[in-house]
Amino acid sequence: MWRDIGLGDWLFDLDLSADREKILPTALSIVQDPAAAQAKVSQAQSFVRARQLRMIEVLRKACG
Repeated sequence: MWRDIGLGDWLFDLDLSADREKILPTALSIVQDPAAAQAKVSQAQSFVRARQLRMIEVLRKACG
């Protein structure tokens, strides 16, 4: 789901050494530029909210 909402580069498979090596640089980038990180989170939240609203509308139509 992280990939679907635009946060795939913050998803790490700890079984893969290449992914484990990305954790520290990613965490540092978040700390060093919190405004960019917050913008990324806000964009993901907006995407999720839009999908939820569409799903609610489909359910309303289906259920009468």
